[in-house]
Amino acid sequence: MDNGDHGQDQGQEKHDDTVAMKQDDIIAQDDTVAKPKKNMSSFVALWRYATCMDVGLLSLGFLAVFISAANQPVQLYLFGSILDAFNGADKAKVIDDIHFFAMCYVLLGVQIFFTSALQIGCFSWVAARQVREVRNRYFRALLAQPPSFYDTRDCGALATSVLEATTTMAAGMGDSLAETLQKVLAFVIGIGVAAYFAWRLALLVCVGLPILGGIVAFAQAAYSKWTRDSSDSWNAASSEAMETISGIRTVAALGHEPAAMQSYQKSLQEVCRSGILQGRAKAALEGVMSPIIFILFGLGLWYGSFLISSDMERTRQNADGV
Repeated sequence: MDNGDHGQDQGQEKHDDTVAMKQDDIIAQDDTVAKPKKNMSSFVALWRYATCMDVGLLSLGFLAVFISAANQPVQLYLFGSILDAFNGADKAKVIDDIHFFAMCYVLLGVQIFFTSALQIGCFSWVAARQVREVRNRYFRALLAQPPSFYDTRDCGALATSVLEATTTMAAGMGDSLAETLQKVLAFVIGIGVAAYFAWRLALLVCVGLPILGGIVAFAQAAYSKWTRDSSDSWNAASSEAMETISGIRTVAALGHEPAAMQSYQKSLQEVCRSGILQGRAKAALEGVMSPIIFILFGLGLWYGSFLISSDMERTRQNADGV
C-alpha cells in the first residue's frame, strides 16, 4: 500500500510539474506575442531591405497607380462630354463627336487594363522579395541563438508567428497597398477636377466627407484590433496543438489527453470569438459607409439639378429680356 501511494504521489507530482511547465510556456508565449505590439515597425521600415531593383519597381508601380487613379475622373469627364454632344444642332458633328469620345473610352479601357496589371505586378513582386529577405534573416537569427534560448520559448510559436506575420506583411505591401494608393489618389484628383468644373457642388459634397472619414477611421481601428486578436488566438491554438502532438508520448504516459483536449477546445473557442468579432466589425464598417455614401449621392444630385434649373431659368429670363 505504501509503494502504491508513493507511486501515485510521484505521478501526481509529475502531472503538477507538467501543468506548471505548460503554464510557464503560455506566459512566455504571451510575453513573446505582446512584445511586437509595444515595438511596432514604421510603415517605411517595411522596405528597409529594398535594393535598387526594388526601388525601380516601386517607382514604376507608383507611376502606374497615378495613371490608374486619374482614369475615373477622366472617364466621368468624357461621359459628361458625350451627354453634351447629343445637344448639338449639326447631326454630322454630333456623330463625329460621339465616335471620338467612344474611341477615347476604348483607349481608357486599354489603359486601365495595362496600368492595373503593372501596378499590382510591381508591388506584389517587391512584397515577395521583401518577405523572402525577412524570412531568411529571421531564420538566420534563430540559428544564431544559444540552445538556452529555446528552453524558455515555444518553438512552434516561433515558427508560426513569423509565417503569419510575413503573410500579413506581404498582403499589406502588395496589391492591397496599390489599391489603397489608387483610391486615395483618385479621391484627390477627383476633388480637384470637381472643384475646377463645379466648385459649389464639390464644396457641398465635401461637407459630409469629414463625418464619413471619422466613422471609417473608427471602424477601421476596431477592425484592425480584432484582426490582430484573431491572429494571436490562432497562433496560440496552433502552437498548443503542435506542442501536444510533438510530446504525445509524455501526454499519453501521464494520461493528460482529456486536459489537453479541454485546453485546445478553449483555445478554439477564443479563436471563434475573435473571428466573430472581426466579422461584426467588417459588417458594421460596410453597413455604416453605404447609407452615408448614398445620402451624399442624393444630396449631390439634388443640388446639381437645382444649379442646372437655376442656370436655365436665368438663361430664359435673359432671352425674354432681350
